[in-house]
Amino acid sequence: MRFLIDEMFSPAVARHLTDVGHDAQHGRDLGLSGRTDDEVLDRATAEDRVVVTENAVDFVALLDAAASAGAVTAPVVLALKRTLPAGAGAMAHELAKRLARWADDHPDPYRHVHWLT
Repeated sequence: MRFLIDEMFSPAVARHLTDVGHDAQHGRDLGLSGRTDDEVLDRATAEDRVVVTENAVDFVALLDAAASAGAVTAPVVLALKRTLPAGAGAMAHELAKRLARWADDHPDPYRHVHWLT
């Protein structure tokens, strides 16, 4: 699966996912640091990537607006930091592990919001 990891998560998440066979890029490595959520979603859509973010408020609104307009967007996986281990290294590793499992369970995800558990 192709992932775009939003900047609130460590670039290590993308590295861990790449290590287990996914095509994962961090927003920073794609020049998206400080860019709007619209730009992040547009890039993910253009590159057929799944956005991974904690920003539920903005991305749900973007996806709802796109769906109302009949536009196709990238899927978005919402992952909450409070459900992950607190240490940076442990958080990145656990998030990557959960995303890899999610990808196995959703080989063709619908193009809206998915909550990571």
